[in-house]
Amino acid sequence: MVYVYAPYSVVDSNPIYSTGNPPPTRPTDPATGQYYDVFDALYHAVDDYTVPATGQVLPVISMSYGDCEASFSADASEKTFFDNIGTQANAQGQTIVVSSGDTGAAGCDYSDYPAYQGAYVDVPADSPSYTAVGGTTLNESGEPSTYWTEAPAPNQVGTALSYIPETVWNDTAADGQLSASGGGVSKYYGLPAWQSNLISNQTYRMVPDVAFAASADHDGYMECSSDFNSSTYGTDCANVFWTSGGTSKTPVLYPVGGTSAAAPSFAGMLTLLVQNNGTGFGTINPTLYNFAKTQPSVFHDITSGNNDVPCDVGTPGCVGGSSTAPGTMGFSATTGYNLTTGLGSIDGGALFTQSAADKAKAALTQ
Repeated sequence: MVYVYAPYSVVDSNPIYSTGNPPPTRPTDPATGQYYDVFDALYHAVDDYTVPATGQVLPVISMSYGDCEASFSADASEKTFFDNIGTQANAQGQTIVVSSGDTGAAGCDYSDYPAYQGAYVDVPADSPSYTAVGGTTLNESGEPSTYWTEAPAPNQVGTALSYIPETVWNDTAADGQLSASGGGVSKYYGLPAWQSNLISNQTYRMVPDVAFAASADHDGYMECSSDFNSSTYGTDCANVFWTSGGTSKTPVLYPVGGTSAAAPSFAGMLTLLVQNNGTGFGTINPTLYNFAKTQPSVFHDITSGNNDVPCDVGTPGCVGGSSTAPGTMGFSATTGYNLTTGLGSIDGGALFTQSAADKAKAALTQ
């Protein structure tokens, strides 16, 4: 799914329809009559869309959809497409934030368990022109009252009191399916200069760049969808209410997660910065990695957890296992940059302060 964030703009949400009959309101390409898919939406957001109120391009774009990097071998034009879109967006001052994937190091295994297709990262998270967002899990260490206010009433939630420590998102064991922060090393893109000297002997692009909360099992993102509005459930979802207005009183606000939720979280943060600064960032990756060196307080370093997933013995990248038990594939969090959560999660206030300071410094040198 593609979400487009910008001041005074609407959200552009285009799911892909490959089979079946899509809703009658789905837009079609007047030239071909075909329904637009998610990558058409990305192209549109970069190539020909401007915000009606300003006439300017969208400064921040978030995409929670990806493909397996191995697809490049089957179709080289896919890599060209993403390269061209990313280059154009960055040149226009647009930042594209994408999810790093939800199957740990096994980017090609979507519903397979154990993984068997090898260690791969996702497309377009692998491209240096995009900012890849991995996942974390909030970790209150069994003391929720330290970090949350007491819920005022049943079926209501409290408010966070401070920053809550985080670990790498990995719900694979609990969920019985691959469910972990996507991360690893690209097989197609060389190491960008801004990732130099982070991990020894790495010569290819590393994923992710940053990470945000992604566990649906622990402090997930509460979603209320108008799809539930009906004579049974009522229309309370439009008011973001906890229970339906129907006779069943069935809860319609439910938790979701994944890096598909983490990516738009970061996009929303960047949009607020754009509104304050007045201009877009373009490719923000060099800035983020420079801040990691010069202003480390911008980041919350994630140093515990892993994105290990079970894998069939003999699968490239799979370690251990036996004829009766799967091996594992993945990476562990370490101090500093790692292949599970990148540079870590971001302190929005610190990023705001530092970005404002850089803007003021740039103005003084002009």
